[in-house]
Amino acid sequence: QRYVLIPGLAEMQIGKELEKKGYQITMYPEVDLYDILAEGAGESWKIDVKDYRKPQSMVQYLLKEVEKEDWDPSIIYVIPNKHVRDIPSYLQQVAGFLKKRDINVMSTNQLLRKVGVAR
Repeated sequence: QRYVLIPGLAEMQIGKELEKKGYQITMYPEVDLYDILAEGAGESWKIDVKDYRKPQSMVQYLLKEVEKEDWDPSIIYVIPNKHVRDIPSYLQQVAGFLKKRDINVMSTNQLLRKVGVAR
């Protein structure tokens, strides 16, 4: 249950923050391709929250994803802030393992700043 509930809570938190900013939120628009579609102000954001505690696990997941036929490079993969607090170098480790691949990975706070919800 923990692995099902925690990501759901993170998704709901992000959705609520984006709604406050005026974005229209659709949860699971492509079933399992990504979690949140945020639309507003002429912008569209595809967000997939991933609750991997270890950077290496996140990298393994992403490397498998990019090989899929339906992979969408515009998806933003979001790591909950708690993991970045637990491992401050989390995002740098992921970037290092991905070796300059064009994959959008950021923390919840970074996502909210990017879409105009200051945190």
